[in-house]
This record gives sequence, C-alpha cells and structure tokens, in this order.
Amino acid sequence: MNAADLKATLAKHAEWLSDPATGERADLRGANLIGADLSGANLTDALLGYADLTRANLVGTGVRVWQSDFYAAYTVPGQLGRLLAFGCERLKLAAWDRDVAEICQEHEPERAAEYEREIRALVAMCRAIFPDEQEREQGDNQ
Repeated sequence: MNAADLKATLAKHAEWLSDPATGERADLRGANLIGADLSGANLTDALLGYADLTRANLVGTGVRVWQSDFYAAYTVPGQLGRLLAFGCERLKLAAWDRDVAEICQEHEPERAAEYEREIRALVAMCRAIFPDEQEREQGDNQ
C-alpha cells in the first residue's frame, strides 16, 4: 500500500469512527505496512489481520504487535473494549479469558497448551499496558 492510499484509508476510517454512514472502516488486512508512519492515527476497530507492521511507527495508535513462532498477534482499541488478534481469531480480552482453551484446542490441538499460555500472557500484558480500558470490557463478544 502506498503512502497516498494509506492516508486516504486512514481519513475514511476517521470519518467512519465519527459517523459510520459517511466513512469506511479501515481494512488493512494483509497490507504491506513495513516502515509506514501510522503515528497518531486512530486505529480503533481497524482490521489489521496479517498486515506486516514491521518497523511501522505505531506511536499514539494504541496498537501493539507481537510475533510468535508461527503467529503474529496484535492488539487494537475497540469501541466496546480492547481487542486481541491471534492467528485467525480477533476477540475482546474478556472473550479470550472465557474461551481461550477451547479455541486453542480447536485450532492447534497438538500445541493447545503452549498457545493458551502465550495468549493468556498477551491478555495480561494488554491489561497491564492499557489499564484504563478495563471498564469497556463488560460485554462478551467480538
């Protein structure tokens, strides 16, 4: 994705956050964002699955990225609470707490215990890094 397209996508996303009828949610899934300057962008509820954020400037976005041995994980602010994506799943932290064992068993039965420990650690880290977002986690899904 070139800089002009990224700028336009982020502008439409900002509009969508203000009024979903006029803007468009940022869909950056699979985008090559290596070294992109996303600093200060409001990425609340942006779709970032499988985007390459290597060396991207994420200062002020609320996004954090981690690389596992096989999966990338990222966290992004959501209007209804902080979201954590790991592999193909993107859930609120409370939903990870509730369903992580079942999800890991379903997707990676041979490594379920390992991934469950990793995801629980990521959820705890999200809560430690973003403690002010706890009150928005009251609902169950997404």
